[in-house]
Amino acid sequence: MPDEAEPEVTSDLTAAEASVAFSGPAHLANQVFVALGPGGVRIAFCEQESAEASPRFRSAVVLSFGDGIALYKLLQEALEEPEAALRQLEAEAAESSRASDG
Repeated sequence: MPDEAEPEVTSDLTAAEASVAFSGPAHLANQVFVALGPGGVRIAFCEQESAEASPRFRSAVVLSFGDGIALYKLLQEALEEPEAALRQLEAEAAESSRASDG
């Protein structure tokens, strides 16, 4: 079997942290559910193959509120540039659609 390509790590992970982060399988998750409980936040990851299909559970984590807030801030920082790029693409698509309608 050919060697798998090393994943491009674009955050501030150390080599040891990246090794741990990529050491196990990753399941596709295109549905995420968040539930607040008395002791923290439960984040469930599911896969839904079509609009008609029911979501299938893939994994879940339970975090203290402090760790949940830390994850929230980490995701905001890590996804800032991709979010800006996505907004730009959406704006360009909307402009293109308006131009073709007019």
